Amino acid sequence: MSSPIYMEHRAQLSLSERWSARLAVAAAYFIVKLKPTLLVRVLRLFVVEQGQADYTEVERIRTSVNSVSPRCAGNGCLQRSVAVMLIARFRKIPLTWKSGFRIKPFVAHAWVELNGQPVGENIDLSNFFVSLSVGDKS
Repeated sequence: MSSPIYMEHRAQLSLSERWSARLAVAAAYFIVKLKPTLLVRVLRLFVVEQGQADYTEVERIRTSVNSVSPRCAGNGCLQRSVAVMLIARFRKIPLTWKSGFRIKPFVAHAWVELNGQPVGENIDLSNFFVSLSVGDKS
């Protein structure tokens, strides 16, 4: 799974940001190895129904994940999106996780959304078919 093949933005992190990102990336490493139906079930455990966050806070979480993992900063969109969902859960941020694809040219991708807006994505997701979605009343 993955779309971007360039390195994502990385930043200097505080000690607590670095450790929470490392733990989330490590947990996500194992979660993404699950079958899709089980992956969705596990991610549903991490959905927050109500909460408040702004876009820049979620972007900062995404950047922290990219900063501790070259895989997530590169071609690891599935692991990155799951790690962001894990951190968001503990900060009570209501995100939606999505996985989808486009046909021409074929690209599969996973991402998170806040209030229906993809967070930190540099590609146009409007022509993607969403195959799996968690959160947002799913």
